[in-house]
Amino acid sequence: MSPKIIIGYILGVIILMGIIMVVGSKGTTTTAKIDDPDRPVATANTTLFDFGKMTNKDIRQKTFEITNTGKSDLLLTQVATSCDCAYVYVTAGGTKSPKFTMHAKSAWRGKVAPGELAQVEVIYEPAIMPVQGKVERIVTITTNDPEHQTLEFKVQAEVSD
Repeated sequence: MSPKIIIGYILGVIILMGIIMVVGSKGTTTTAKIDDPDRPVATANTTLFDFGKMTNKDIRQKTFEITNTGKSDLLLTQVATSCDCAYVYVTAGGTKSPKFTMHAKSAWRGKVAPGELAQVEVIYEPAIMPVQGKVERIVTITTNDPEHQTLEFKVQAEVSD
């Protein structure tokens, strides 16, 4: 083999490995070890809210809070809802996320410093997918807290026409 072919082959392998590393790392959150005293700790003020009675024309909003009571940065990723009729914005570190829904795919990452909090703004708009009766919608958020790798926030309502 000629030296040009060998060099081309080596460069191709290096580029391919770089692409695999970048694509493979998107959206992942490295979880701290549970016995690490310096780990992040996600603490939610509440995880369930009942909007009560509402019609399909109403739009309701609830803001939940996540406080990092640990000693290292809490990372928030992979935000999603259980229905497109509910959507969510997360504000962490003073930065508001894009809109997340059931099918949202995003490389967004929120960072919550120790002692700081993030806000999880959940909006329920039943007209997007009209229903009647008791409903429950769930927001999930992945974290690097080993004891709370997935946080769930629920809103419920009694919906009528």
